[in-house]
Amino acid sequence: NGDHKRVPVGQFKIGLIAAERQPHLTNSVLTDPRVGDKVWAKREGMVAFAGYPLMVDDELHGVLAMFARQPLGEEILEALQIAAEKIALKIKRKQAEIRLREYAERQALLNRLTTQIRNSLDLDQVLAIAVQELYKIHQLNFCAFAWFYPNTEPPTWELIQEAKSEDIMSALGTYPATIIGPIEDGLMRQEILQIDDTETYEEPIQREFLKRCGIRSRVLVPIQTQIEALGIIICDRYYLQPWNAGEIELLQAVADQLAIAIEQAALYSKSRANAEELEQTLKELQRTQAQ
Repeated sequence: NGDHKRVPVGQFKIGLIAAERQPHLTNSVLTDPRVGDKVWAKREGMVAFAGYPLMVDDELHGVLAMFARQPLGEEILEALQIAAEKIALKIKRKQAEIRLREYAERQALLNRLTTQIRNSLDLDQVLAIAVQELYKIHQLNFCAFAWFYPNTEPPTWELIQEAKSEDIMSALGTYPATIIGPIEDGLMRQEILQIDDTETYEEPIQREFLKRCGIRSRVLVPIQTQIEALGIIICDRYYLQPWNAGEIELLQAVADQLAIAIEQAALYSKSRANAEELEQTLKELQRTQAQ
């Protein structure tokens, strides 16, 4: 808790145990060079410290550590070692359960999207469903689908579907690229823009734009189309949480499905236009023959 509730690997006694993957035991806290806050230890009467890496198959899952006001004997240390091994196994099993559940959720989402694409030629409906599903499954504050028009003057973004927290204003509308920042080059090359922490993001215009909006983590996923606009999935968190590989994998899979839906809708629109043109031609031919 407190200042040390999150400890970087390699820093302080807990971080060093994680980095070295070796236990650290002492019955002389006040003379141990790894104990940083000796004033606190002396005030609280701490005498001993024991820390064990939580390891399973050479994989680190955390650190189990404790201070004590009396020396720790061999029996207690052996019990702590056994407890660390059991806790590590439980953590690994829990992580496996979480990964399996997330995989099942991702597959279910992709199946729903695939079914929707097969059964509907309404692109707006498909996009709305995709945005809502991603908003829920990734626990986002904001999710949207946008078109980016690189050939307009100036280049523009148009947000056409969104899902958001109730306290966030709607962002639907058209925006000049100049207020968002020069981020389109990578997107046009089909590169995902992943921003884990806006405070450390280097591009200044986009960084300031995100900070003004209160966004802490953002990812933009481009969707290649055969039309003059580039599709973009926008995912925002207003709290700091880096994007993990599973989330990015799902977003790319959804983008691939939406690319199919966009192409399907474009072909349908083109076929309708051709059919209407053919119908008009036939009507004109019939009028000519009737004269």
